[in-house]
Amino acid sequence: MPQCQNIPIHPRLRMPNLYFLIRWLCKAIVSSLFGDVNIINPENVPLYGSVIFVGNHNNQFIDACVLVANIPRQLKFIIAEKSMRRAVIGKLASVIGCISVKRPEDLKFKGIGHIYWNKGDTKIKGIKTRFKLDAQIGDKLMTQNKIFSVTKIESETELQIQDCINIECDDKKNGVAFRIIPKINQSEVYNLVTNSLKNGDTIGIFPEGGSHDRTNLLPLKPGVAIMTLCALADGIEDVSIIPVGLSYSKLYQLQGCVTLFYGNAIIVSQDLCKDYNNNNRETISKLLSKIEEGMRSCMLTSKDHQTTISIYLAEKHRETSLKNSTVKIQGCDVVASYKVLVLLVLLPTFNIMYGLIFSLYLYESWLKRIAFIILSMCVLPICYYINLNYAAQIPTLLRQMKIHLKVICGKINVWRDNERELISTRHELQLKVRDVVSNLGHHVSDNFLEQLYRNIPKFVVDADTKRLIRGKDEWVPILQRSQLEYKEEIL
Repeated sequence: MPQCQNIPIHPRLRMPNLYFLIRWLCKAIVSSLFGDVNIINPENVPLYGSVIFVGNHNNQFIDACVLVANIPRQLKFIIAEKSMRRAVIGKLASVIGCISVKRPEDLKFKGIGHIYWNKGDTKIKGIKTRFKLDAQIGDKLMTQNKIFSVTKIESETELQIQDCINIECDDKKNGVAFRIIPKINQSEVYNLVTNSLKNGDTIGIFPEGGSHDRTNLLPLKPGVAIMTLCALADGIEDVSIIPVGLSYSKLYQLQGCVTLFYGNAIIVSQDLCKDYNNNNRETISKLLSKIEEGMRSCMLTSKDHQTTISIYLAEKHRETSLKNSTVKIQGCDVVASYKVLVLLVLLPTFNIMYGLIFSLYLYESWLKRIAFIILSMCVLPICYYINLNYAAQIPTLLRQMKIHLKVICGKINVWRDNERELISTRHELQLKVRDVVSNLGHHVSDNFLEQLYRNIPKFVVDADTKRLIRGKDEWVPILQRSQLEYKEEIL
C-alpha cells in the first residue's frame, strides 16, 4: 500500500490564483477552434466537495483546454513531467497549480546488450547484459512489442519475470535489443493530490496515461484509484469521481464541434477504504472497473476516422509523436494541440509587428507609436475572433446572395422564358389529367366520381383547378403574348 504521509505543499501550489485568466484564455481558444460546444448532463457536476474528473484523452492539450473552459470549478490537472518542461504549456500549468507526475514511459532507456528466452519459461537470459546495473525489481523489460515485469535479478545475465512467456524469441543466437521501463515511486504525487482533495479542490486526470487517436479506451492506469483510496485513508469522508466523455467532429478544420458528456458520479466512501486496507489489489481493480464502466457509458465513439491533412509543422510534430509512442495509430491527436501552441506564440508576435509597421508609417512620436502598438495587440485578436466565427458563414451568405440576385433579376420576365414555358406546361398537364379523370372516370366505375369527391371534396378540386388556370395564364411564355401585355409586365 502506498504511503500517504503528509508532506509540505509544493511551492507551485502557493502561487497567486490566476485561474480566471487561464480559463478566459481556454474559453477564447475553444470558441475559436470550435463553432459548437454541446454539453450533456451539466447537472452531474458537483459545485462543492472533493471531486475527481476522469476523461478520455483523444487530443493532447485540447482535452484539458475544453474541460477548463466548461467545468465551473477550478481544476488541478495531473500532468506529465515531460509536458511541464514545455515552455508554454509548463508555464500555464504551473500558474493553475497542476501536479506533475513522472511517467515510466518517458524514462525508458535502451538496455546494455541483448536478451533471449525460451517459450513457456519465466527466465530471461542476456548476452553482454548488466541487469544488476540497469534493472531493479519492479522494472519492466520491453521487447518485440511485449512487456515483462521483473520479479528477481539473479545475475548480470539472468533475471526472473512475473508471467510465462508465450512467444518465441526472434533471434536466440544473437539475442534481441530491449528497453527498460523503470518503476517510479509516486508517493509525493499521491500526497499532493490528497492535500488538494482535503481542501475541497477539484482534480482532473486522464487515466489512460497519454493521448491517442483510437476510438476506444486504452487500459486505464491504476493511479486514479490509488489517489482516491489514499485520500480516503487520510481522513476524507468521500470523493466523487465524475466520468467525462469528449467527442470531436471536424476537429482539424476551423469551427468544428465538440461534445462534453458528464456521466453519473461514482461516490467512493469509507466502506471501500476498509476493503483497501485488507486487500489493496482487489479493491484497486474493483474501483478501476467502476471508473472504466463510467467512462465507457459517456463516450460517443465511431468506427473509424480519416487522417487529416495538416500544415507542415503540425504534421512534423505528429510524426515525431507517432515514433515515440506505441499506442498511436496515426498521431492525429497532436495536430490541433500544436496548431493552438503555434498560434499562442505567433499571434502576439504578428500583432506587435503589424502595430510597429503601421505606427512607423503613421506617427512620428514614439509615445503615439507605443500606444498604437498596444492598441493593435488589444484590437487585432478581437478581429481575428470575429473573423473565425463568421468565416464558416461566408460561403452560405454568398450562395444566398446568388439566389437573391436570381430572384431579383427574375422579376424581369423576359429573362425567364424557359422557366415560364416549363411552369406553363406543367399547369397544362395537370389540367389535362383532371379532364381525363373527369371524362373517363365513369367507365371505370359507376360511382367513381362519388368515391373521388368523398376523399377530395368537389369544391377543393374546383378551387385548385381555377388556381391552375390562373397560373397557366400568368406564366405563359412572353413570346406568346401580345406586345401590350409584354410592355405592361416590363413596366
